Amino acid sequence: MGEKNFELKDENTFAITGFILSFLSFLSLIGFILSIIGLLTANRYKNKRKGIAIAGIIISFIVIISMLWIVSKNVETTDLEIKKEVCAVFLVDGNEYRKECVEEGDLVSPPDVPTKEGYIFSHWATHINSTDGSEIYDFSKPVEKYTMLFAYFDEVKNNIKTTESNTIINNNDNYSESTPIVSRYETIYNEYSDRLRNECPSLSLMECATIANEGVTKMAEYMYSASGTEGQYETYSDWATKLYDVYVESAR
Repeated sequence: MGEKNFELKDENTFAITGFILSFLSFLSLIGFILSIIGLLTANRYKNKRKGIAIAGIIISFIVIISMLWIVSKNVETTDLEIKKEVCAVFLVDGNEYRKECVEEGDLVSPPDVPTKEGYIFSHWATHINSTDGSEIYDFSKPVEKYTMLFAYFDEVKNNIKTTESNTIINNNDNYSESTPIVSRYETIYNEYSDRLRNECPSLSLMECATIANEGVTKMAEYMYSASGTEGQYETYSDWATKLYDVYVESAR
């Protein structure tokens, strides 16, 4: 019987397959492994395709690193787009009056005016020891973190009654009639309502809200310095509500 000579295949299939797969993004890891095997076994094939094996290793390595970089960037972008929720808690005499939670960077809206016997509501403050109004909360500013807002009241020292024609102030059973002064609220209202109607169509919702809150803040500052009917929160609230109505209408 003649001897049969068995020879190994003369092609390094590991190197060739690894080189081809190295170009395919999701199969580049397999290409990397096959290319390494092809390089390690190149001597068995008389160093055939050794250069292809080395090229497959380099190309697949570059593709793998590139894929990892792209994935990491997508994860970072997703994390940035996810906004966390923040809450504003409104407190009246230490008790929770209302809680509103919004996405970080959004605005919270003022709650209904709280009432307290013998007092009239003044403002919402960011500090419990606010005494001069310097820490009045600005509702036009976005909420960036958990916020506690405290209600402040002014004590009613006179029994003030308002009629359609005049104001009667009763203090210790002595009263006098007084003619209402020309309202500065109306002046502020006219100025800012005109601005809202003229400017809001070309502004963002936040920019429009800033104008409205600027006008309401001026009304609040005037209320602190005014007396009689003009100094009452109810008068301020009526005019502030009218201005906010213009804001809502103009911002649509």
